[in-house]
Amino acid sequence: MGTAMKVAVAAHLATRKVESVVAIAVARAAAHAVAISHFADHCLAASTYALKATATAGGDPQLELHWQVSQISVIYAKWLPMDCLFVWRVRP
Repeated sequence: MGTAMKVAVAAHLATRKVESVVAIAVARAAAHAVAISHFADHCLAASTYALKATATAGGDPQLELHWQVSQISVIYAKWLPMDCLFVWRVRP
């Protein structure tokens, strides 16, 4: 197993020791962000967990999503499956 995958697994395992829903979502977002290096589809999970962490902490997930999209280089935006990002809904 490569270094990135080991770090991603460790971050996911760390969530089992935490009770804060926000901390869990942040750790999972980080784990998926690291995991992008071995499988690009993890970017969607990283985005989703960042949105969940934002919503759980009382922030506006739509503002977070718009910020995320604004950070995407025009060069790469054409490959982003936007439908996947905009389907995500905040659950109370």
